[in-house]
Amino acid sequence: MAPNEVPSIPPARRRRPDTPPQAGGQPSSVPPRRSHSQGPTQPISPAKSPDAQMPFKPITVPPRQSRSQQPPSTEGATPQPQPVVIPPRARQSAPEAASIPPSIRPRTQGAISPQGPSVPPESPAKARKKRRKWPIVVTVVVAALIGWPAFLYSNASSKLEHIEALSDAPATAGTTYLIAGSDRRGDEGGIAADGTEGERTDSMILIHKADNGVVSVVSLPRDADVKIPGHKHNKLNAAFSYGGAPLLVSTVEQLTGMKVDHFAIVGMGGVSQIVDAIGGVNLCLDYDVNDQNSALNWKSGCHDVDGPTALAFARMRYADPRGDIGRQERQRQVIAQVVKKATSPSTLINPASQYRLSGAGAQTVRVDHSSGLMDLAHLVFAYRSASQANLLGTPPIKNLNYRAGHGSSVQLDPELAPQFFKKVKNGSVQPGDFNQYTGK
Repeated sequence: MAPNEVPSIPPARRRRPDTPPQAGGQPSSVPPRRSHSQGPTQPISPAKSPDAQMPFKPITVPPRQSRSQQPPSTEGATPQPQPVVIPPRARQSAPEAASIPPSIRPRTQGAISPQGPSVPPESPAKARKKRRKWPIVVTVVVAALIGWPAFLYSNASSKLEHIEALSDAPATAGTTYLIAGSDRRGDEGGIAADGTEGERTDSMILIHKADNGVVSVVSLPRDADVKIPGHKHNKLNAAFSYGGAPLLVSTVEQLTGMKVDHFAIVGMGGVSQIVDAIGGVNLCLDYDVNDQNSALNWKSGCHDVDGPTALAFARMRYADPRGDIGRQERQRQVIAQVVKKATSPSTLINPASQYRLSGAGAQTVRVDHSSGLMDLAHLVFAYRSASQANLLGTPPIKNLNYRAGHGSSVQLDPELAPQFFKKVKNGSVQPGDFNQYTGK
């Protein structure tokens, strides 16, 4: 060193008054904060810096301490605020969000709730609009459920024809319906006009619902030998020829011992229209038929048929080896299939099918003055109940070729038939009580 040269003394490093000395007496690696009055800070070259050989250390923010834990500040120095540690923002869990009182809970759409993200509140105008729609929807539904059946009922009732039929006989237990099939020529869908005058009955079916709820269906042979009130013995269908529906009703009441409560006569053409209205039915016959009288051309087996074929199926008897007994079985089969399909869900929920069926039925059925559409509906469901229980057939027969001065007729069993009708009346009839005689 030169004699006159003043040695250069590096400036001492100052410690911030508010920063405690580090453990081990090591000075802080942070240079002292200088005020503007002191001038620019002299840079420290890496070679002369005390920390030049030390690895880089990130600056850490000490945790917040309470006043009791804070080291005493240097006397006379201005206290500096302690650094605040701000943790990273974390999503509140559902239980934590639920524990926050509603008064201080953040009003942010989509905030987490125990049930999941909240749905934005609906505007009052939109809520009022929805409330106004409900009365309209309810009105439309009620009108559909009540208005349409009411229209069908009114429309069919206006077409239903009423006739004189019932007698003044005393009432008996249960409810009895009598259905007659008319072969009046010229009816739409029925037998073509051939010069035959008047009206005859090809079939008579008695439906009785006993007080115990048992329903039975009895086919009365049209050629059954019976006593006709005011006339001699003759075939049953002769009663209709002599005195129309009233005399037929009285004859049946005398034969069965049961008061007829409701009477209906169905034109044979109506069978064809009703079958077509429900889209056809499935019928079965286990032999081939080619009958010119009924126009039935049939191949053995079961087939889906239309109205005219179903009518021919019900009318054919000359090609049937059992004659009128076989025809009555086929007539019951046609009625059972019509009832089954007419009461099926596919028909009941189809407005077009309902309209066609109600119109065809009302146009082809005539009833007594005390009966209406509801009575016909009860008749249909009663028939279905008897069919499901297999309680249908013919009264016990003794002779299929009985001769009593009015051609070949059917003789009912004089001993078994009266007992049979008593069982029908009180609801104790069984499938085995119906006719088992085949004429062989």
